[in-house]
Order: sequence, then C-alpha cells, then structure tokens
Amino acid sequence: MRTPPRRRVATITLAAIAFGLATGLGACAQVGGAPPTPGESQAAPSPGVEPVPSGSPSAEPSAAPGSSPPATPTPAADGTDVATRNGTMRIRVPDGWQVDDRSGLEVGAEGRQVWANRLTLRGPGGERLVYADGPGVEAASEASDARTGVVVRREIAGGLAAVAFWEQPPDGMFVPCVVLLRPDAEPSGAAVVAFHGVERAHALTFWLEEEAPRFATQVQVEAYLAAPEVARALDIMATVRLDLVDPFALPADVGVVAGGTTLLPFETSNGTSSMLVPMEWRIDEAGERVAAGGGELWRNRVTLALPDGAPVLVYADEALLPPGAPPGPQWRIGEVRPTADNWEAASWAVEREGGRPFVGVGLTDAGGGQWPHGTVCRPTLCRAFGSAPLTGDDVGAEHAVAWFASDLEELLLLTVASLDALHDDPARMPPD
Repeated sequence: MRTPPRRRVATITLAAIAFGLATGLGACAQVGGAPPTPGESQAAPSPGVEPVPSGSPSAEPSAAPGSSPPATPTPAADGTDVATRNGTMRIRVPDGWQVDDRSGLEVGAEGRQVWANRLTLRGPGGERLVYADGPGVEAASEASDARTGVVVRREIAGGLAAVAFWEQPPDGMFVPCVVLLRPDAEPSGAAVVAFHGVERAHALTFWLEEEAPRFATQVQVEAYLAAPEVARALDIMATVRLDLVDPFALPADVGVVAGGTTLLPFETSNGTSSMLVPMEWRIDEAGERVAAGGGELWRNRVTLALPDGAPVLVYADEALLPPGAPPGPQWRIGEVRPTADNWEAASWAVEREGGRPFVGVGLTDAGGGQWPHGTVCRPTLCRAFGSAPLTGDDVGAEHAVAWFASDLEELLLLTVASLDALHDDPARMPPD
C-alpha cells in the first residue's frame, strides 16, 4: 500500500496552498505592517471529521532514521503545551493566544485516508503561526531561482532551525519569510521539514498580513525582519518538537475496529452520506456538477478499492438512479444487515454452471429475501451502493458458501451497512 520512502525537497502542493489561503500558510511569513481591520471576524472552524468511538490507538512516536530521538520541550516563560491529535507535533502556545484546530481525515494522493493536521495559532495582535502536516504538505523536486539571505537563525532541539530570511525572486523585490527548517536545508518560502525515509512532512510559518509585504531594498527587508513580532515568533517556534510517527498514525478516538480491521469515517463531497471505509482501502472520488431544470445539481460517485487497486464497491447518488435488475433464478442471499436509515446491506451470489459464482454486496430497501438491487430512493435523492463486478475468481471463492464465509464479504457488508444518509439535497454543492 505505501510507496517506498523517497527523498523529499522543499515545496508545498496545491492542497497545502489552498489551506494557506484560508489560514495564512503562504510562500513566506508575513509580519508587522498594518493592524487587522477593526471589527474583522474570523471564520468559524469547519466541522471536523466526527470521531467514531472505540478507535484504535495511534502508533508510538519514533525518531527518523539516522536522527536522534525527539527531545523534551523547554517550556517558555508562559503558555501551554499543545500537541496535534495524532502526536506529530508539540508547541508551547503563549498565554493570550488562541488555537484553531481544523485537523481531520483527508484522502491523500494515493487514495488512502490519512490524518491531516491543520493548526493556526493566533496572537492578540493578529499575528499567526500556521502548522500543517499530512496530505497536501508534500515535498517534491522543484528548484527555486530566488536569491535568499538569512537574517536570524536559531538552532533548536530535534534537528530543526527557526529561520527569518528574505527571498528575492526574479522580479527584484525582497519578500520576508519566517519558517521552520532542517538545519541542512536551504532557506525557502515553500518550507517543508522532511526527513529521509519518513513519509510525513511538516510545515510551520509565521505571518500577519493578508499579502506578503515586498520591499525594494535589502536594508528595508532586514529591518522588517528585526521587528519584535519576528523575535516573538522565533521564541515560540523554538519550542516546537516533531515526533516523526508513522505517516498513517491516527488519533486514538478516530476509527472503529471490527474483525481486526480499522475502518475510518468518510463523507461524500457535498455531505449527502457518510460511511466507514477500511483504512488501507483506496478512495476515488469523481463527483461532478450536472445541469438540471435551469440550475445545477451535484452528482457523487465514489469507488472503493482494495490496497492493490482492485475496485470492490461503488457509491453514487443523484436525483434519479435506476435500480439494478436481478440476474436470473439462480441467485442466493447471504447475510442481511440493517443500516442507520432502516435500509439493508445484503450479500448475494449467483451460481454458474461450469464456473465460479458472481458475488457481491448491495444496498436495498426491498426487505429480506428480495434481490438487493443496490439502489434506494427518497423524494429528492437516490443512492446506489453495491459491489463492482466480482466473480469467485476475483475473491478466491469456488462457490457461494465460500463467498458467504469470506473475510472480503464481511468487509463489504460492514462498509455498505455503515451508510448513513445525512441530507437529501442534490443542489448542495461541495465547499470551495
């Protein structure tokens, strides 16, 4: 499932940039300048993934290959220690600062759900430290042609450095930056802390203004980086400790364990439905806007695949979906389980002469003993949830009885039966 460890160099992908636009994680730190607009309000945190009881504990923190174990933080003169929910980072937050935690599960580039930490520390004067790790904080081989100059550099425990420096891109202007780096890393506004052999990268920047200030001379930008706000930011950044845990480490209260498998909550793009998905499965979302009645509706389509990429379940919803037709007289029903909405998840098999059976699991509202056609409808929205085309050859079952006793049948039943209809408005669009 996991890709081999690979060397990472500093950059931030589009997902991290999108988080930065909302919270302040930009190309460089932004300090000083005009105060916040009087009366300006901060957006309320988006609802995070609802924790599911009986979660499995996260992995124990461990040091990166070739690095020393994480050091114990040296407490600042005031403040409170704050840690990410899955133990990847700790920092000392000064008294009077607020922590906005918008962490949650996200689908990573490989289609697997991963815990993504997104924390913003806000000071009383509007200054902000923004931390992120997980999906969207990725390092890749992109070189910058900007010239840089370090103004202040503080070596801190754990093989890190808090650095205030400037960048001069090709347009000739000077941009101030305050970021967390590895000691051997070149200064970069797209700052990521990554260690060889560790697949989770970390980013921490300091900023204040909505847009990064730009200066015409090096003297101006270095004076800007000598401001008290920068010194205070460096003091706080010096308390950071990164615990380089497994990249798939989860908070202890996220996920459920069934039959030795951890399942994680997943929600469709526009929030119509939620379900539990085995944590090692891949998720491929292909939702789209569709024209309808002079307006637009949202159509969800989610394919769930095994770790090797083989698709096993497909979920879809839209205003109208046709039910599946029974395959003939030779079908059999296995176990039937209720859903939260009084529908049912049912396993089935169709015996074939001279071959292994067709098998699967489907959602139904037809009642026990009826063909699980895979589609249920309410007045404004239909949902379909059932198996991708599977045969006994795909699942290693020579006959229906073997399929009904298999581990994969159990996982498919768990996933389909976990479906929870949250709303039935196909005109509700995913958040930007």
